[in-house]
Amino acid sequence: MGVLDSTDIVIFGQAAVDPPVRLSIEAGARFSATRIASVRLLLAHLDQAARTAFLKRKARAEPVPDSAELDRLRVGGFCFAHEESVRGVADVAVPVGNLDVSVLAALTVPVLSPSSPQAFTKRALPFLCAAADAIAKHAGLKSGTDERA
Repeated sequence: MGVLDSTDIVIFGQAAVDPPVRLSIEAGARFSATRIASVRLLLAHLDQAARTAFLKRKARAEPVPDSAELDRLRVGGFCFAHEESVRGVADVAVPVGNLDVSVLAALTVPVLSPSSPQAFTKRALPFLCAAADAIAKHAGLKSGTDERA
């Protein structure tokens, strides 16, 4: 799970898993790439002024997503990035927080590139959204009656 810090994303938590292959990013790692699913998703949930300021700062150093793409991500409720940051790896990210008020973090699952990204996303999203909602509720960011669209 990660949060925006200035123009970077900082990873502050990771769940340990024990499958045959493990993709890992250590807590405390910092990334600046806007092609990372969690960064784009968090950008999508910034207010317009903060989003514009962020994109102006980043545009000097790397390509940035356009406002229409970020609007689609906000409405869609998740971001899927296929081999955009690491070859052979895909990321699915969902927002953590009260979607009507404030998104504070993104919960992201990296996977080896699936043969069918759409099928993988359809299978993974309900579990990822449920985990993000449980984190938000435990942190007091949403009530038990808040629902994702």
